[in-house]
Amino acid sequence: STQSRSSAASDVYKRQAIKRCKHERSGVFVVSIPDYGATPFGRSKAEKIQYEIDKYNSIAKEICAEYEVKFINITDISRQAKKNTLLVANDKLHPSAMMYKLWTKEISHPVFEIIAAFK
Repeated sequence: STQSRSSAASDVYKRQAIKRCKHERSGVFVVSIPDYGATPFGRSKAEKIQYEIDKYNSIAKEICAEYEVKFINITDISRQAKKNTLLVANDKLHPSAMMYKLWTKEISHPVFEIIAAFK
C-alpha cells in the first residue's frame, strides 16, 4: 500500500539521518509537509490533498516519537493561506516570503534549543 511504502521510506530516512548526525537522534528534527491544497493552485483538490498530507504527517510524527526525534508542525501555518492570500507567491502555488517568515519563526526556536544543547 502507499501508506506502508511512504511510512517505510520515512522510517529509512529518519534512521539514516540519526545514523549520520554527529549527535544522533538529539540532533535530528523533522518538519511537517505544508498543505498546498490551501493555495489557489491546489484548491480544486483541497480535501484530497489535506487528507494525504495529514496522513503522511501523522505517520512521520509517530515515527519521530518512536525514535525520540523532534517533529515540527508547519502544516497549520500553511493552511492560513486559505484566508490570507499574502502567504502565497504570485504563481498561486508556492509560499510567499511572508509564509517563509512564519515557518522560520516556528522552526527556529526548537532548532535553537537543539543547537544550544550541544554547547
